[in-house]
Amino acid sequence: MASNEKEKKEEIADDIFETVDKIIPGFGSFFKKGEKSEKFGDRMRKIREEINKRFGGMR
Repeated sequence: MASNEKEKKEEIADDIFETVDKIIPGFGSFFKKGEKSEKFGDRMRKIREEINKRFGGMR
């Protein structure tokens, strides 16, 4: 049950990134590449967690 909730929250962040990607082309792929980066990965993951935390219940 907890894993389903976690996946659902990740979907919300992914949905938001897809929406932003429609406005700013390439943003979604840029963000995914940034999450894999050694230098900026931690900060990008924190941004994803914060989006999930703030918008998780608004779906």
